[in-house]
Amino acid sequence: FAADSSASSASRRKKLRIGYLSADLFTHSVSYFAEVLLRDFDASRFEVFVYANVAREDSKTAQLRAYPNLHWRSVLGLSAAAAALCVLRDEIDVLVELSGHTAGNRLDVVALSVAPVQVSWIGYPNTTGLRTVQYRVTDQLADPMESAQRHTERLFRLPGSFLCYSPLRGAPAPAAVPPAARVDGHVVTFGSFNVLAKMQPRCVALWARVLNEVRGSRLILKAKPFASESSRTRVEKLFAVHGIASHRLDLVA
Repeated sequence: FAADSSASSASRRKKLRIGYLSADLFTHSVSYFAEVLLRDFDASRFEVFVYANVAREDSKTAQLRAYPNLHWRSVLGLSAAAAALCVLRDEIDVLVELSGHTAGNRLDVVALSVAPVQVSWIGYPNTTGLRTVQYRVTDQLADPMESAQRHTERLFRLPGSFLCYSPLRGAPAPAAVPPAARVDGHVVTFGSFNVLAKMQPRCVALWARVLNEVRGSRLILKAKPFASESSRTRVEKLFAVHGIASHRLDLVA
């Protein structure tokens, strides 16, 4: 496959065609960061195409699909060749993949070089390892200038943060007074809803240090393995080494 012909097509068009390729356009953390891309673009300058590899469509999928001026394509179940032809027929100028090396990704399509410019963003803040991806959008916190981390892409660092969060519709308004500033007996509760494999000893030591610095504070951790008593016990022991008693931890599956 080759996308060279798209470059001449783009020069004949008034609008730049941008495609977003993702498996996470449902109630998934990525969708809350990708939403702004699908909602707030300038339709007078850009045509936006969505290539959704979504296995579990839900109300969030419907919400995203309903935004105006989107060309929505499902590539679920398509072979890499078939999905690539779909992108090529749309004559995409810039293809942005939003999954990286996470579940449901279609890096097999990106590897076929289906657009003149291909970019990785949001879903996986690390290299794709593909020479067909020219850029990865990041920032100076995720990828400091002095970092020795290797990557095949050219890093495009946005000022501030490379992520822009769109809150859940219907979410309650933030409290007028932060819980940490209350004097009515409340305690500060820290939380992390994440993959347990990411919680390595250095991470535990840092969290324990924070808990020790903030008197009476608690930590809630949410991860699927906490359905197992042995997993909960193991994590409680890790924190106990740093002086954190189990009653200050909420381990939720």
